[in-house]
Amino acid sequence: FELCGRSVLRSFSACERALVTFLTMPRAVLILLAYFGLWLAICVPLQEETRLNNWSPDALLAVGNGASGRLASAWKGEMFRLEFWDYALPSELARAVTSSGSGDAYGAVSLAAYDFSDSSPFHDRQHLLPDLAWTPKASARSDSKAIVLDGKSWLASRGPVSALVNDVQKTRQFTVRVLCRPAEVDRIDGRIVSLSQASGPANLEIRQEDSDLVFWFRNPLSVKRSR
Repeated sequence: FELCGRSVLRSFSACERALVTFLTMPRAVLILLAYFGLWLAICVPLQEETRLNNWSPDALLAVGNGASGRLASAWKGEMFRLEFWDYALPSELARAVTSSGSGDAYGAVSLAAYDFSDSSPFHDRQHLLPDLAWTPKASARSDSKAIVLDGKSWLASRGPVSALVNDVQKTRQFTVRVLCRPAEVDRIDGRIVSLSQASGPANLEIRQEDSDLVFWFRNPLSVKRSR
């Protein structure tokens, strides 16, 4: 400081005087507008990257595995109910639906709903999506009005779920409700519910990794970092 302090302070003081002279009100307004404009230019493309605009309309709905049908990704456990909405359920309504067992009593009528206490093939109670059928063979049924997924058989839709994909892409939001019970919690990497094709990234995956629940859905940003 003894060697350079005076010259440094003189330089800083000169810079301060120049800045005060330069920053008139019109210039300050222009600088602020340019600053916010720059960040808006950065944010708009990022917003586009988070939209659900790259879902495949030819995706199948699979329960207990992905559409690829790999045994290594099959899930083991009991499945009771599966529901979809094409909007985000508010927090209070979501808690009420979860505790009561049905959203119909609260006006939260689902877009599609499968009740696995029925017999195979399983019909969408809202008549929007195709039936779910066993592949490659039928599995067992538990005493608790659920189906048992043993890791060797799973359910897959008999056709694409294009109606669900189109609705989700229009509203850009969705809710999924899965009522299930895993059979194991160690050394498991199984797909509980999947909207996917035989190849390529899935539209939506809910899977179990050991004792963790993993929720992943596809958009231009997440598809680049799928894990």
